[in-house]
Amino acid sequence: SPACTLAGVAKFKADGHKLNAVYLMDHEFGIKVFADEAFYAVKDTDQHKPQVTPFLLKRDAAAYAKNTGGKLATYEQALSEFQPASK
Repeated sequence: SPACTLAGVAKFKADGHKLNAVYLMDHEFGIKVFADEAFYAVKDTDQHKPQVTPFLLKRDAAAYAKNTGGKLATYEQALSEFQPASK
């Protein structure tokens, strides 16, 4: 899922590693997109992880966020939702 992928990226980066590429599936078109170039609809949930939905186009992410009560986010903003707790 996008949430699990971003949580893994956040942990990997927190451990000092660098990733060359991360892909996610666009919710609207069902195509692979580079995670760092995607736009996201992020919605807080009652669970420990927010619901994150990736999109190729900003307008699609904004419309989805508006319709689901979420917020529009960039890659870095979506990734920040998954920063590991300090050691």
